[in-house]
Amino acid sequence: MNKRISTLLVAVLFIIICIAGYFAIKDLAGSQSQQQQQSVSPIFGLIESELVEPLHIAKTLDKIGVYKEYFNVEEPEEAPLVAQLKEYNELFELEFYVAHEKSRKQYNSDGRVFDLIEGQVIWYFALKEENESEIQAVLGKREDVHLYIDVRQYDEDGNFIGFVGVGKSLNDFIKSFEQYKSQYGHEFIFVNNRDEIVLSSRSDLLPTNSERSDGTIGIKDISDLSWYEEFTSKTQNKIEPSIVVAGEDGDLLVSELSIESLNWSLYLLTPLSARQQEVNQLFAVYAGIGMLSLFFLYKIVYSLVSFYINKMSRKFNYDPLTNLSNRQYASLYFTRSRRENRQTAILLLDLDHLKKVNDTHGHHAGDEIIKSLAQCISENVRPQDLVVRWAGQQFVIIMTGIEKEEAENTAEDCRAAIQAHSITVDSSFVSVTASVGVSYSRDLGDSLDLMMEWSTQALERAKAAGKNIVASK
Repeated sequence: MNKRISTLLVAVLFIIICIAGYFAIKDLAGSQSQQQQQSVSPIFGLIESELVEPLHIAKTLDKIGVYKEYFNVEEPEEAPLVAQLKEYNELFELEFYVAHEKSRKQYNSDGRVFDLIEGQVIWYFALKEENESEIQAVLGKREDVHLYIDVRQYDEDGNFIGFVGVGKSLNDFIKSFEQYKSQYGHEFIFVNNRDEIVLSSRSDLLPTNSERSDGTIGIKDISDLSWYEEFTSKTQNKIEPSIVVAGEDGDLLVSELSIESLNWSLYLLTPLSARQQEVNQLFAVYAGIGMLSLFFLYKIVYSLVSFYINKMSRKFNYDPLTNLSNRQYASLYFTRSRRENRQTAILLLDLDHLKKVNDTHGHHAGDEIIKSLAQCISENVRPQDLVVRWAGQQFVIIMTGIEKEEAENTAEDCRAAIQAHSITVDSSFVSVTASVGVSYSRDLGDSLDLMMEWSTQALERAKAAGKNIVASK
């Protein structure tokens, strides 16, 4: 989906700039300017793949709370946390880290774990005091400069508890930038909110590694460039400006674009020949309008980040044994579905005598029974119903848009199917039965917790009545 959105964005940009070129260029020099237009389009694809995608990943992992358990303790266990970070590193091909405030330790996907000591780990204490934004993009790792997307972490009381984030080597950016530059011949400069040049297609402007004891990385300021003073004086109070300024090697068409998600600015530099200058100045007006329009479109696309979050969070919301949804996803599903349907039923199924199977044939047999019955239950409900692995031997079925009698019939079908179902373990047929508690509601105010309480009460009656039956609340 990322590629589709990126392709759509590039296509729209291409159309906008082509229209701008049509109105601005009406003579032979127009063909040269159109080549410049076409070279602008891939820069947005470059931003998407090199900058916005890591940002989405960092925000998504924070949103779904994969690191929450580690911040709830005074000092997390090193081995499982580093293993999880390594897994994300292999999956996304980015560096991952967790900076833990309580223990004052930083855990990295490359296996490194070190203490966060004030005066030595400079970035941590500097960013800790800068709380204007939840997400910040900074440079770090002086011996091999990386761009890090840092996401601030807070506890339930709003207290700062650390950072999580992703990192990407500057060398990876350089490879992509060199390919773009060699193909289109244009330069671009990324500048953060402190006017520091963070990334650039010009090697002499890139941050440099440091061997100094204070860990300072060599970073240049945008104001040091010869054309910048003229650019700022001509573009005061202008949004997304694009003008011609005098550069060291001739005139430059400089366009400034905002990257809101990172609180950065992008300067796109296009060298102009004397013959093209007048045409390109006119083109800059139309291209600026087109880029401004695209910028608003980009903001709309940015709102679709929630789609990425939902898509990725689904990967973390299923039970690994049965491939059914787990409790976390059940709560999201119930809340979303309840808005559309008053008639909702909750079926709580509890396997009878599973302990006896475990004691007789081993826990592996119990796991096989649970996996097999997960499929059996799924085959006896409607396609739109959600089957959940609720606990060890308990399943929950969430049914919306259904009458009570139909829900009870489904519960009976599932109970009968489970009773008739068996698997072969050690040349023996193994089977269990299930007791089912059914709750039903038409009141949108009834929560999942309340309906689960009703289902539990019904289940207890079913168990007390001899098991392997269905009871309703």
